[in-house]
Amino acid sequence: MYITKNKSILEDKLNEMKNFLFVFSMGAAFFSFCQANFDGKPQVLTLNNSKGKIIIPSGKKWEIVSLSTSDNVNSECNIVIAIKSLNDVILTDLNNGKIGPYVFITSNSLFGDETILPLYLDENMSIEFLLYEKCSNSNYTTRTMKNNQFTLNYIEFDK
Repeated sequence: MYITKNKSILEDKLNEMKNFLFVFSMGAAFFSFCQANFDGKPQVLTLNNSKGKIIIPSGKKWEIVSLSTSDNVNSECNIVIAIKSLNDVILTDLNNGKIGPYVFITSNSLFGDETILPLYLDENMSIEFLLYEKCSNSNYTTRTMKNNQFTLNYIEFDK
């Protein structure tokens, strides 16, 4: 009986400690989140496939919030912006059928694809984007859109 009573007391104390640590960690995470969201500078870049590579400046970090394009295609196609490379590792290569993560697609309902925003990039990281057309014909053809522009919205933070 003595052991059972002490075990119950210890379990109660352990549960109280777990609850305290959970509340404390949630408060610390919320405070950190609030600090990170209020000290950045919103920025906009206009890019195209020939000028789609970016290197994050030293002493900075970026939160890429959105990418978009105003181009239109026929109803069987979607316009896609994908990550072509990250730190010079190729993620999208249309010639070899390699399709990397999407950061923009005109209609998720056609293909059921999701985008991976926001993106967080640290100083000296490089990222390159590729704008292309993805069609729902039997071959799921893709075609690079060479001269079309897209817009990158991001928040720049001092490190």
